[in-house]
Amino acid sequence: TPADDAQEALRIAAAALNRGDNDAALDALAKQVVGMANSAGRKKILKNVKADVISFSGCKDLQTSSDTVEDGEATGAMSYALRMVLDMEQDTSYQQLLIGLRMFMKLKGYSQTPQLSASHPMDMRLKFIM
Repeated sequence: TPADDAQEALRIAAAALNRGDNDAALDALAKQVVGMANSAGRKKILKNVKADVISFSGCKDLQTSSDTVEDGEATGAMSYALRMVLDMEQDTSYQQLLIGLRMFMKLKGYSQTPQLSASHPMDMRLKFIM
């Protein structure tokens, strides 16, 4: 229920604040506020969207995507990570790919967290096809 979701967001935010992680606390609260504001509209939109749209983004909404220079060329940090992860593991699921992107970005020292969004609920175990 919306009340349970709000209570969970507050619990997550409080735990983050206790750890001193202000960004995580703000993120938990912001997601809840946006979720509450969009829930009715999102239900209407999802019923009307017939296409399966899946999108990777370089970071969370409250973060900034970094650029990098790799092999002498300017590129987005997440775009570079995507190429590297897919070079290492072509036969992968969406879930494995997202985990791989996040691990690669963390190992390279980036604080941004790649995200995946979809127009419909999806099975993250499905094979990633490009």
